[in-house]
Amino acid sequence: MTIEIRPTALADAPVRGFEMLIDGRWTAGAEGRTIDRNAPSHGIVVSRYQAATRIDAERAIASARKAFDHGRWPHTTASQRSRVLLKAADLIEARAE
Repeated sequence: MTIEIRPTALADAPVRGFEMLIDGRWTAGAEGRTIDRNAPSHGIVVSRYQAATRIDAERAIASARKAFDHGRWPHTTASQRSRVLLKAADLIEARAE
């Protein structure tokens, strides 16, 4: 017995666009280029991501450094940090499916 599965075409599905989160803001890449992701079974573009450059990486690193140096994280105790990281792990695990 042969079963043939024919997936529904994605041609009418909207392409989901994603930006980068840098310094608390969603932003396009410095050069404005994007990377398309095609559905492997259809070859149709289903999502579009910003193509990060060295400039984007440097902006993100500078933002993270500023947040660390002037934020609350370096002033928290190991116990407090542990609670935050364990809570994040629990949330990730709860949404794993």
